[in-house]
Amino acid sequence: MTMTAQKKDSVCSTPEDISSRSIQPSSREANLRVIAVTATSPKLHDDDDEQTDDDASSTVSPTSTLEYNQESFSSFQAKVTALILHLFPSHTERAITLERTTAGAHTRIIGITLSEPQSRLPWYSVENMRAQLSACVRGRTQRPSKPKTYILRIPRITAHNLHHQVATLTYLKHNFAAPVPSIVRFDSSADNALGRPYMLQRRLAGQPLAQLWSSLNQAQRMCATRCIAEVVRDMAKLTSRCGGIISARNTTHDLTTGFLRVEPVPVGPGSDVTEIYAARLAAPQTTREFLLELIERQRCYARDRGNPTFEDIWDGFVDMTNKLVDAGLIPDTDAFHLVHGDLQSRNLLFAVTSPATVRLTGVLDWDSVLFAPKFVGMCAPSFLWSGNDADEFGEGADKAELERVFEDVVGETFYRESYRREYALARRMFSFLVKGIRSRADVFLCEVVLEKWAHLKSGSNQVGG
Repeated sequence: MTMTAQKKDSVCSTPEDISSRSIQPSSREANLRVIAVTATSPKLHDDDDEQTDDDASSTVSPTSTLEYNQESFSSFQAKVTALILHLFPSHTERAITLERTTAGAHTRIIGITLSEPQSRLPWYSVENMRAQLSACVRGRTQRPSKPKTYILRIPRITAHNLHHQVATLTYLKHNFAAPVPSIVRFDSSADNALGRPYMLQRRLAGQPLAQLWSSLNQAQRMCATRCIAEVVRDMAKLTSRCGGIISARNTTHDLTTGFLRVEPVPVGPGSDVTEIYAARLAAPQTTREFLLELIERQRCYARDRGNPTFEDIWDGFVDMTNKLVDAGLIPDTDAFHLVHGDLQSRNLLFAVTSPATVRLTGVLDWDSVLFAPKFVGMCAPSFLWSGNDADEFGEGADKAELERVFEDVVGETFYRESYRREYALARRMFSFLVKGIRSRADVFLCEVVLEKWAHLKSGSNQVGG
């Protein structure tokens, strides 16, 4: 594929008309309304469609400019306005409201509200008179349409490539029952008003469970737990013969018919956009082969760059992997299951529907999703009954009731094995197989995993016993 063809494919459009007008940052910032959304304000999540991902908390982050070495919001907002005016040419600056949200580790996120475009024609124009006459004939006055709300996501690092995110969200839309963000536009190039890649998504309704939890009664919390259990159960049903990430080379036909291409788990920085269409596809593997290959690739990545290789840690993980497979705890012929990677309360949107019920309105932050061995996804949402979300919850009986609700949905075997010590250690190991060892803190945590593993398989704590 030529570079020209690749560039043409880098922008995704919806049926909404996009003007070919030039994109230049507007200097009329006086007309731009900027809302700083605080943690106590749910406004960012109350509109029709979407909110944020690592953005799930909508607090303002005044230090994000320094922390991520990014352009300040005060100057960046003019570029965002120019982009929106290009994408929605019937609107004016006065119709655009920007909302500053918490900076995420992988993505800069800005909330956008578009009010109904005002007619620039005089009231006595033919078009306006026709609209008024039509309303009279119907016997109904013409009501202003509800503002449209969006989320603009600007990735900070290339490892979270927009093409892979688009492929992932498209796959989920057709194969996963829970609501996920819808893509309106994306551009993987820097040839736009922002000067960098972006994705525009519709905003999902609801609030992050992390913010909503303290205001829910027991019946509503049980309903939320049941919804989360269904998400975990349904995600585990999505499988592949290959471990890795959903390939950007998939066509819409592939993603909707089950003919899914998977790429190996990225090790190190992601590829440039120009290399996407030449990316290597993953081959079917056994679970043991998949895990041992990841270990070897992390070794090679560190060695090739002259970084410490921590051979004793990787050797320990090789031994741990072989022992788990040999003991039958990790079946070697299992399929690979879809794993969210960050299924926390901040990434789950809910709306209260009655004094006894809530509705799941969105599952966010799919940047880390991949097909992995089954044990990786066998993790109960313990944040509901033992983490920070539960600190203000109450005492043991109510928490135990939530655990029973979760078990009723996922099944006794899943629930029991999600707390098995071997699997808990294997999940910790797997996180380093994916991200590598990047700091002294990582070295310490890896050593803790290996120490606990050694204790578990010693004496009466034999693996598989």
